[in-house]
Amino acid sequence: MTVDAACDIFSGSSSEELTAGQVVGGAYRVLSLIARGGMGNVYLVEHIYLLKTFAMKVLPAYLAGADASRRFLAEARSIARLEHENIVKIHNFGLTDAGVSFYVMELVDGLCLEDWLLLNGPLTIEQTLNLMHCLCRGLAYAHGRGFVHRDIKPANVMVDFRGAYPRVKLLDFGLVQCSQNATGQERCFGSPLYMSPEQCEGLSVDRRTDVYSLGCLLYACLTGVPPFVGSNPLATCYLHTNGARPVLRQEQLRQPVDADTLHTLNQILQFLLSVRREERYKDMDEVLLDLSLIGAEPEPEEPTEPETITEEKIFTGWLVAFLCALGTTSVLLSLWFSLQCFEGARAESRRQKVDSSLAALVDSTAALEGNELDIQEMEDLKPFMEGSGKLRHFAFPRTACLGILRAADDANLLMKAQGELTFPGQSPLIFHPSAACLNKPRYLRRFSSGQLEGIYAAGDPTHFLVPRQADNSCSRKC
Repeated sequence: MTVDAACDIFSGSSSEELTAGQVVGGAYRVLSLIARGGMGNVYLVEHIYLLKTFAMKVLPAYLAGADASRRFLAEARSIARLEHENIVKIHNFGLTDAGVSFYVMELVDGLCLEDWLLLNGPLTIEQTLNLMHCLCRGLAYAHGRGFVHRDIKPANVMVDFRGAYPRVKLLDFGLVQCSQNATGQERCFGSPLYMSPEQCEGLSVDRRTDVYSLGCLLYACLTGVPPFVGSNPLATCYLHTNGARPVLRQEQLRQPVDADTLHTLNQILQFLLSVRREERYKDMDEVLLDLSLIGAEPEPEEPTEPETITEEKIFTGWLVAFLCALGTTSVLLSLWFSLQCFEGARAESRRQKVDSSLAALVDSTAALEGNELDIQEMEDLKPFMEGSGKLRHFAFPRTACLGILRAADDANLLMKAQGELTFPGQSPLIFHPSAACLNKPRYLRRFSSGQLEGIYAAGDPTHFLVPRQADNSCSRKC
């Protein structure tokens, strides 16, 4: 593998930049930028006729042009037929005015795994197993239809661990198969931290390529870092092809496990991360079988059978409902008028509570004021949010992610607090600061009064920051 070839593999390709308010494909109005990546930029868009929000990915510039567009469309028609609960559904494809390909996909609740690991650290064993089961099912479904992902990495996995049954979605499935150069030769593609040895060497790929990348993902979920990290892309490639296979240790895990579980995990990793593809698991069914030795595959909750309703129960129900209605109508009316009167006061109290929380967080860590943060541009930034009405404009640091900003009443509206972004709507906002931001709480002063509904501590997404009464310090769990 030559140096020039390696540089071609790992060089990011820029996408066409879209602006808020721009209409793409005649039907999608751009609301804001969600994320940037080597495979394109992702935007939050709204269908101007259906008034429904989607995610739109605008692909890199090398996919522009008539030949590339035809190849992309042919592949897109096949990808659109993938219907699985763990694969993001594709809704539409098209070209921008500049001739760059884009596709529209469902907007998924939750965070990408990369952001989840950034905010919360390594996953628990239970979370990891749930995630792996979901990914294996989705990959087995796609492999059975002739698709190989080729770019499995945390940025391409959406997760939501809220609730009894985890939700996991795999992004960008099969799009790499469209990336060919002008001579018709396949362009090697992937993230160096999660690429298989055969990808690093520019060889052909198959489903066992995804098996290897899944092993890298498993290691990252349990430890918070990829298994092979070199000083540069070429060094990372060398480790994938020649480095010793990693071995998990107790101190690397978020929670201790028994010796048998640790031994089984290491055995699974050795098969997943084998340099020779012939020595890896041959398919995802084999991976699922070995994962079941550690924990059973989670199943969605089955709906309960409806109760048999008799005429006697119907009569009794109506009688009880009628008597309750007579006795409670006046009470409900009284409560409704009371709520209308106190709604304004409650909103003001909520704003004061958030402002007090911010002040307490800053005052309780005043000792950190003397330290310099490695974000030189912070001192020159204006307050984070400007503007009002339907669109709110934020200016966060470009060189570091301060956390996640989301709407309190809409789980679909969330984005990284990094760079310039536009947040639609007037719903109250909740901020999840990263560990780096919590270590420099003075930068939270850049949020103006009334902008936030709440702040949740990194690593503890269920805990609201509330000042203590006695010492005016923050009661955040540490």
